[in-house]
Amino acid sequence: MRISFILKNKSDKGGEIPFGEAWQWNLHIEDEEQISPVLKGLRKRVRLDQLELANLYIDKARVVDIDPDKLKYGFSKSLRYDALLSPKRIVNKHEEPIRGSDS
Repeated sequence: MRISFILKNKSDKGGEIPFGEAWQWNLHIEDEEQISPVLKGLRKRVRLDQLELANLYIDKARVVDIDPDKLKYGFSKSLRYDALLSPKRIVNKHEEPIRGSDS
């Protein structure tokens, strides 16, 4: 399963992303249980670093097209889709599966 998104730094508080740049992340996850922690962390990062979130897809589905009752992370107002937004850097990352407490 894949989660992809672009973060754009429109302030000087963007942490690792230089001012004015947009970076794309492609996260490869093993199962649906990983979606919630990934999106919660993304929401926190967007808020704390004052980043703009764009083009968020989960397995090629736009998040705004997913049933809102299934997705309650507050992205609907701050998320935009822009076919012309070109990332300066692309980060591919594999998220390790969540292990149960009995593992």
